[in-house]
Order: sequence, then C-alpha cells, then structure tokens
Amino acid sequence: MAHLEEESDQKDLELESLQETIDKLGEQIYHLEDENDRLKEEHERMREEEVAERDRLEALSAALKEACLDFSSSFIICDLTPRYRKSPT
Repeated sequence: MAHLEEESDQKDLELESLQETIDKLGEQIYHLEDENDRLKEEHERMREEEVAERDRLEALSAALKEACLDFSSSFIICDLTPRYRKSPT
C-alpha cells in the first residue's frame, strides 16, 4: 500500500510539473499572438504609407509633366547649335 501511495505522489508531482509547463507555454502563445498582431498592424500601416507615397509621387510626376508642357509651349524652340566656319587660310 505504501508503494502505491508513493507512486501516486510521484504521478501528482509529474502532473503538477506538466501543468506548469502547459501554463508557461500558454503564456508564450499569448505573447506571441500579441506580437504577431502588432507586426500585422505595423505592416499594414507601412503598406498604407507606401501607397500614399506612391500616389503622391505619381501626382507630382504628372504635375511636373504638365508644367513642362505648359512651359515649353510658351516658347519658340530655336536651333542654338553653334555654327562653325572654316577659317580663311
């Protein structure tokens, strides 16, 4: 009978140890899920910023092209290529 009681106590200690391990792993999972959520939010924020920056640059590019066309249509383009003459010998 003492042998069975000792065996039962050992099993109880083993179960306690396993329960502590399960509790620790549960906490780790909880923290990892929080970290995962934070990283997803950060990724989404960065993606939105990237889209906004791309839109801003596209608008700037379009405005610069329009300004360049407006500017060039205001002037007559002249041929400013230098003319070379043969020097008299």
